[in-house]
Amino acid sequence: MVNKNSDLETAVLAVNGIVLHENRCLFLYRNNPPIAWCPPGGRVEKGETLHEALHREVFEESGLKVEILCPNLPFETWKGPHDGQLVLALTYICKSTSDEVKLSNEHSQFQWISVQDLVESNLDTYFEIESWPRLIKIAEFVNDFA
Repeated sequence: MVNKNSDLETAVLAVNGIVLHENRCLFLYRNNPPIAWCPPGGRVEKGETLHEALHREVFEESGLKVEILCPNLPFETWKGPHDGQLVLALTYICKSTSDEVKLSNEHSQFQWISVQDLVESNLDTYFEIESWPRLIKIAEFVNDFA
């Protein structure tokens, strides 16, 4: 259990992108632990903003350029140990104009899953995808009025 101030002081900040294209979400299969299906993302580098890190990580892992929907509102947060360090991750909802994925060596497979099928997909992931369809609708609604 993480409860020491020193753990928070040395925590790693990360970002993830729920990447949408034509009402489908992108998932990548990780080659390294935790081995599972996940959205693109990774650690924020020193001197980077959250948005810069998100654009970089999505592009490095998938070759896709994205627009962040509701950029001031991460829709999910995740906190937990990874590689012996505490990781604090923020998840944003993004939209891509392309579905032509070019995987990095960090992932071996990708798949696009329709938003409607997320809950029944039984995808091996550590993300709470059951809430994603509702969050995606909210993000798209808010983005339409921004």
